[in-house]
Formats: sequence, structure tokens, C-alpha cells
Amino acid sequence: MYAGERYSVMIRLDKEPKDYTIRVADSGLTQIISSFATLRYAGSTGAPSTSRGVINYGGQNTTAVVTLDRDHLPPFPPLKPAARSDEHYVLHTHRWLSAWQYTLSGGGMWQEDRSAYTPLLYDINQPDAQDENLIIRTRNGSWVDLIIQVGSQPGQPQEFPHMMHKHTGKMWQVGAGEGIWNYTDVDEAMAAEPHRFNLENPNYRDTFITSFDGPSWMVLRYHSINPGPWLFHCHIETHLAGGMAIALLDGVDAWPEIPPEYAPNQKGLVPGQPVPRPGIYLPLPEKRPDHDLLFAEDIVQEAAEMDMVESYRYSKAWNSVLKKMIGFLETIKSTPES
Repeated sequence: MYAGERYSVMIRLDKEPKDYTIRVADSGLTQIISSFATLRYAGSTGAPSTSRGVINYGGQNTTAVVTLDRDHLPPFPPLKPAARSDEHYVLHTHRWLSAWQYTLSGGGMWQEDRSAYTPLLYDINQPDAQDENLIIRTRNGSWVDLIIQVGSQPGQPQEFPHMMHKHTGKMWQVGAGEGIWNYTDVDEAMAAEPHRFNLENPNYRDTFITSFDGPSWMVLRYHSINPGPWLFHCHIETHLAGGMAIALLDGVDAWPEIPPEYAPNQKGLVPGQPVPRPGIYLPLPEKRPDHDLLFAEDIVQEAAEMDMVESYRYSKAWNSVLKKMIGFLETIKSTPES
């Protein structure tokens, strides 16, 4: 499994009721580790038994196993994509200007804090939303093809596999092939290389892995039915941090209205609503010791004097409150019972 991938597994419960060990091994080159879980049938007596695992701690086969064919995992229940798309975009992945920077579009890199201070959701006409190298705009209800081309740069014919992940919705991998994409659209490619496409039961996921075997391409088709700004990126964190991402502004013709409490600077508060004060609730001893202590109500009073919004900005103020809380708890623990 690659970064960002998840699997849902359906198991036919037709075996003897008992505990079955599930073993997950990491056979990567960097480390060899294992994880375990237990599948327990209802009615199991819990009586111990022994069996031979189908894999060892390093993930190597010890018995005849069926290997997962990740390239042929049709969705269940069946779900087919549209036969044709309304628009398509060709994205060229490669390094960008340096060994640690990347591009997904082939025309620029997505800076880590891009649109962090003025989110695209608030204004799709802001400057950050105008760069066509980093932004794709779609109409609500349209079918969109994202054509991912790797290995197109001179001197970079082979790239590390990229885990292409789309937020908010899944995609179908309707086609894939070797070499450089040189078609005007997917229909032309299907006519020229029909054996490389599948519109009947293609994989349906939110993360797809690019090829490691030299220049190659894949076609990812999705239905734009959830208006909003969604990130499309490589799920390797160093690649994402290095700029391998774009924003999909889906359904710009049906852009959602922002609830007033989530407008800029509202921080989840309805306009005109008073800012709630932080409260700290601690159980107090039935009898207070004779000597002076910092009690919970003192902490609550001190915390209430700080505006909650400002407290997030000034962590030192909160640290002071927390230290007093810890001191109070330690005092309770050390006070002998009367």
C-alpha cells in the first residue's frame, strides 16, 4: 500500500467461529515491521489454536496466497463512468527548478501556504485563483478528465511513483499507457489505442499511483458534483511540500454560499454573538485544607478575563494557566485526607 491508500475488505463468514489473526507486514526497504489484529466471529469460545500464517514477519509468502491485483479492483456495487467527458486537462509532473521542488501541472509549483490566508472558498476571483497553471475550473455536473503525464522532461524519463490524491470525491482510472501523451483528447486516444482503456469496470478510488517504468500517462475521470475548492496532489509529503499540487475549483457556476459564522475572521462565531469564555471545570475536594491553595474557581476567573480569540494568539498566557492548573492538581494529590 502506498501513502494515502485505503482498502475496504468484505469477508465471507463461513468458517468455524473462533479468533483469526490478521497480520500486516511492511516489506519496504527502509524498515521491516508488522502489525496485528484479531477477527473474532460471534460465538467464538476463544479457545487457543495454532496455524501457519500465510506470510511471515517480513511479508514473504509461506503458503499459496492470492496476491491482490491493484490494477483490477472494480467498485462494488458496480459503478460506471460516463462514456465521454466534457473537458480534459493534461498535467505534466516533474521536478521544478531544484531537486526538492515539484510541479503537478508542468507550469508552476503550489507553495505550502498558498491561499492559506485568503482561502479560495471565500473568493474564486482573488489573485490566487487566477493562475491557470495551478487552478482548474469546472462546471457543476460536468465530467472532467485529468491526464497525468510523467517522465516527459528531458533527463527525467523515470520518476518515483506519485500517489495522486483528490480531495472530496473519487475518480475512475479509465486509461493508462506508456510513452508521451500526444492526443488532442481522450476520444482520439481511445480510437487509436482501445486496449489501453476501460469504461466498463475501471478502478474507482481517490488515490492512484503513477508508473515507475519510464514515461507514461494515466487518464482519471471524475464527475464534478460537489462545488468547492479541492486540492489534487501527490500524497508523498515531501512532494506536496515541494509544490506538487493544484486546486480544482469544481462547480464555479454553483459556488456555495459561505455561512456567516465561517466568513473571514469570524472563527466559527455568528456575527453579533458574544465571544464565549473558556471554562475549566475540576472536581474540588469536599473539605479545603487550612493553607491557601489556588482553587479551580481562581483559574476559571483568570481564564475568563482573557478573550478566547486572543488566547489562541498568545500561547504564553495559556501556558501560565496550565502551570497553575498542574500546581493545583499536585496540591490535591499531596494533601492528606482528614
